[in-house]
Amino acid sequence: MVILIAEDEPSIRRALEMLLKNEHDIISCEDGKQALQELTRTSVDLVITDFQMPFVSGLELIQKGKNISPSTAFILMTAFGSTTQAVEAIQLGADDYFSKPFDVSEMKHRIRKIEELRSFKVEKAVSTSEDVAKRLPGNSPYIQAARRFVAAAGASTSSVLLLGPQGVGKEFVALAIHESGHRSIYPFLSLDCDTTVQDKLEVELFGQEKDAGKKTSNPRPGKLELARGGTLFLNGISSIPAPVQAKLVPVLRDNVFSRIGSSRQIRVNARFIVASTTPLKQLVQDGKFREDLYYLLNILSLELPPLANRKDDIPALAEFFWEKISRDIKTNAKLAPETIAEMSRYSFPGNVRELMNLLERLAVLGGEVPVITPDLLPPEIHGAQDWGLDEKIADFEKRLLQDALREAEYDVARAAKLLKLSEDTLNTKIQHHQLSLRRKAA
Repeated sequence: MVILIAEDEPSIRRALEMLLKNEHDIISCEDGKQALQELTRTSVDLVITDFQMPFVSGLELIQKGKNISPSTAFILMTAFGSTTQAVEAIQLGADDYFSKPFDVSEMKHRIRKIEELRSFKVEKAVSTSEDVAKRLPGNSPYIQAARRFVAAAGASTSSVLLLGPQGVGKEFVALAIHESGHRSIYPFLSLDCDTTVQDKLEVELFGQEKDAGKKTSNPRPGKLELARGGTLFLNGISSIPAPVQAKLVPVLRDNVFSRIGSSRQIRVNARFIVASTTPLKQLVQDGKFREDLYYLLNILSLELPPLANRKDDIPALAEFFWEKISRDIKTNAKLAPETIAEMSRYSFPGNVRELMNLLERLAVLGGEVPVITPDLLPPEIHGAQDWGLDEKIADFEKRLLQDALREAEYDVARAAKLLKLSEDTLNTKIQHHQLSLRRKAA
């Protein structure tokens, strides 16, 4: 554990350091003000604070510290027999307290209790395969491959690159990865790089030492700090301008950065998941994206296909989103099976986002009806034909795959090169179209 000691009495502070440094990483602060500053730039598991300190008291440190880092535990050191202070501290969010002068074995016991509780929370937070399936509903080979990817990625701390068209559900996958691993008890923060202008983007990411437009202002932490211990999801990473790309390289490589207007380095303790609608490798080749940043981001990668390519998932997705939307809008209406069937024949060019918007429209316009029937669907969906453009595209793709496999003598690696696809993507498409593979002749 990383333990921060806030104690203005040097002898007590040094004694605590000596007692704990062999088992934990220790940060020492001379007062509550210094401790608060440290909490804004470092991921801390436990704060042990004295009650009476200059500038910021122990109680104030607990109250403000919980706002800065809700997952951090706090123990208050009180004067002997001062139960009033202890009760007030617990009410403000402290996890425990012990009296001064402290008993060494009792103090270590209380720290161990905090450590065990944190370990239990982490173990409880790690998802099972059933939990992942609930977050990523569907039955297509694509979604089954995505679930396996999420389970593997959730167990690691490596950067993840998600690719796919707009609205395909990349943020859902990013959140599923976050919630499937040990970081799930910490924050999940997202930033849309496509819609944020460059100057604002830098402040949102790196924070600012103080606002240049004001004579007096407090430092503003950015998302790199606020995501401490958790996950930072950067959507639209391909649109980040070159100067910001350059500033992100040391963040990914060395886990350090500085706020705008400051040279002081702050350590990063966040997992990066990024998403792009444009293949980053192509942008690297075109000189529009830094190669070193690309390789730092592209440790684990997953490409999500459009919803038109996985219509088998639409019924499960519709039921999944309908449960939430109907609850938010407070309707008891159910989706009729024939309504779901008609939705499943539609191409959904806007992908999962369009499906969610459609369901919200049905929930609002359905009013008090008990069942949402097909006649409530918009004209472009109601009566959609089974053999439309998307089916023709799927059939063309199937024949193209078959031709490539034959040309490559059913060698998947060679066929993938012919089609300019990754082997994983080609294997997923082979499963989706239920193509058979013959062994290559010896």
